[in-house]
Amino acid sequence: MLYARNTRCVMLLTTERLRLREFIENDWYTVFAYQSDPRYLRYSPWTHRLREQVERLVQDFIGWQHEQPRCKYQLAIVLQTIYLSDRHVWHSYGDSGCPGGGTRL
Repeated sequence: MLYARNTRCVMLLTTERLRLREFIENDWYTVFAYQSDPRYLRYSPWTHRLREQVERLVQDFIGWQHEQPRCKYQLAIVLQTIYLSDRHVWHSYGDSGCPGGGTRL
């Protein structure tokens, strides 16, 4: 789904279990976490990552959102889970950039 935010189109794709959305500034935290993991680094061209490198990478992704015409896309993958508690359903979106979990709506 594309929707307009501040006169630009924003990409948002959802399924029952996943949400693919545009990157936001706070996403550097989660990107840094997985790009610092030895299991990731094993297959990457670098041996370690610095916070500043990852912050710049996420800023590049955000910058692509403003290009006209837009030619590059990089989307954050977010798990969607449902919590059942006291007959209430809580939708929790595990957005990256939220250490310790998602936001209950």
